[in-house]
Amino acid sequence: MEPRDQRAVELRDDVLVYSTPVLDRPVEVTGPIELRLFVASSARDTDFTGKLVDVYPDGRAMILTEGILRALPHVIDGAGAPRRRRMSHRTPHYNPPSGDITWPRPSNDVPS
Repeated sequence: MEPRDQRAVELRDDVLVYSTPVLDRPVEVTGPIELRLFVASSARDTDFTGKLVDVYPDGRAMILTEGILRALPHVIDGAGAPRRRRMSHRTPHYNPPSGDITWPRPSNDVPS
């Protein structure tokens, strides 16, 4: 996956962004990335995306990995009930297709 700047995406009204404080020491993230999302929706079908983004001191927000889940109630429930609008208690798990990542990030590093 080619890194892409996500600043424009993060400004959209339909996007939630969760950020950590600025890193004060080097951090390495290695292995599979998993997002567990618990939601309720009144929409018949809904798509959810998750992204891990590295925000640099100069403001760039570069994507490291992403995944998408098409939340179709009849698929998640397994019952195929067309009138059921509420999501069940079953939790679909989704791991982004990019697989394992290794991300060494020095605390003050700003790539060129």
